[in-house]
Amino acid sequence: AASGTPVAVDIQAGTASIDAAIDAVTATATSSDTGSVVTTTTSGAGSVKVQIGTLTATGQGNLIGVHATSGDGAIDIQVNSLDLAGNETAGVLATSTNGDVHIRAQDAVVRGLAYDPLGASDAVAGISTNGAVVIEGRHLETYGQYGSGAVALAGTTAEVTVDEAISHGEQAATLYVSGLTGATLNTGTVTATGNNAAAINVFSGSD
Repeated sequence: AASGTPVAVDIQAGTASIDAAIDAVTATATSSDTGSVVTTTTSGAGSVKVQIGTLTATGQGNLIGVHATSGDGAIDIQVNSLDLAGNETAGVLATSTNGDVHIRAQDAVVRGLAYDPLGASDAVAGISTNGAVVIEGRHLETYGQYGSGAVALAGTTAEVTVDEAISHGEQAATLYVSGLTGATLNTGTVTATGNNAAAINVFSGSD
């Protein structure tokens, strides 16, 4: 287990790889706190693999639950349950330059109402400039302005599979999938309740 105020885990591995498993992570934050509860960073060919049982944050901070970054290495994030409270919140944010990104989140809820300039307001977001992105979720929900249940942005193929996704924020896009060489969405129930919000956005190609 790990806990923080709000940083609980911060692993900087350089060109080495990260393989971390944590059963429970908790964090609390004041309104002036800004940061990531769990951070994993590699460069070069270093890959990132993180498995988390539960991640819970309380308080009023501006938080990202899990922030994973790599250069050429693949990123694989699995979270069974994530629940973040705060002013501005984002759940899982995984970004790679050339590596593939794979995120699995059974239940992810981000409750901050404002837009988070560090990590948007998304329950789950995977971005790879030159690789593929795959997101799998059971229940993904966001309350933040402009927030999405899942965002997949890929330099090659983007794929999202989710049973239920809900956005409550103004100008939100509940599911946003974009891949330069292909985009696939497999979904059950998708709901957008905010003003000027869209349920589904799927884009393939450079246009």
